[in-house]
Amino acid sequence: SYLTRTLRQLRNDAILQNRTYWLVFDLQNQQIRIEEEDSGEREAFADDHPERTLRPHLIPEDWEIAAVLLTHEERELIQPEEVEILVDNSGFVTPFRYQFRESGQPEETWEIATKGLLGRVEMLNPDAEDS
Repeated sequence: SYLTRTLRQLRNDAILQNRTYWLVFDLQNQQIRIEEEDSGEREAFADDHPERTLRPHLIPEDWEIAAVLLTHEERELIQPEEVEILVDNSGFVTPFRYQFRESGQPEETWEIATKGLLGRVEMLNPDAEDS
């Protein structure tokens, strides 16, 4: 998926090039964008950036972001309007859960979650019964 490829690429590039990135979920505009941080200044990659993965990514019209949840040390989940995921030069990725659904099927929610500090991504359906 786009999100898996992007996180993998950002993490690898952050480590190899000693860079810091932010993966930003803009819930109001249904968009995912990537920003690079340099000397405390952040800049988003443009729509025409040569590396397609780094360009802003619109969520398909028939999808809707249900929630983007950050997991903190207290295991508390929060849901702001814009969520920023840090990918730093040590390979750390802010733990998060991204929930989405098709517009016509609000009862079926899918989730993409990071596992572990290195940001391994796993997709699951949280509405499914655990066995």
